[in-house]
Amino acid sequence: LIAYGVTTQALLHPNDPRIDWVFRRALYPHCSSLFAKKNKNKKKNLFEALFDFFFKHCILPPCPNIYANWLVILLLVIYLLVTNVLLLNLLIAMFSYTFQVVQENADIFWKFQRYNLIVEYHSRPALAPPFIIISHISQALLSLVKTTETHQDLLGMCKLMTWETVQKENYLAELEHEHRESSAERLRYTSSK
Repeated sequence: LIAYGVTTQALLHPNDPRIDWVFRRALYPHCSSLFAKKNKNKKKNLFEALFDFFFKHCILPPCPNIYANWLVILLLVIYLLVTNVLLLNLLIAMFSYTFQVVQENADIFWKFQRYNLIVEYHSRPALAPPFIIISHISQALLSLVKTTETHQDLLGMCKLMTWETVQKENYLAELEHEHRESSAERLRYTSSK
């Protein structure tokens, strides 16, 4: 944007001695076309009308160089093509990034929804609503059977733990007895007396 403004200023007004006008012509028209709003319904008061008349007739800037006008138009075309290509590439890159982020989140969201659907399907009764009472009765009976099975499993586990504890104590007692009865232990015992 600035490069195009500078080249336009240099081609159309090559010998302008006023520095403020050089910067104004190089930057203001292009930046104002992007950021400024033009109010078409605004009525000019007397001060603005006098200022416009004085500006146009008294301190009018020098005429632009008409021989470089075709080069400015060519540069404008090149500038617009380059900016359109750059903006299009930027737009494609932004859409690609957005699509990638959405795709990553969509995969997570899809897995979560699939899990919820499977859990909901598994928790539903097998029969239609008028016969759902049969399903509820069968689930109640199954839960009663499972509680008795778990109670029996707990009793079996307690018996197994008790048996393992007794067997461990017996094994340790037998090892201690063998250690006391060994010849090295007897020799040490008799030598200590």
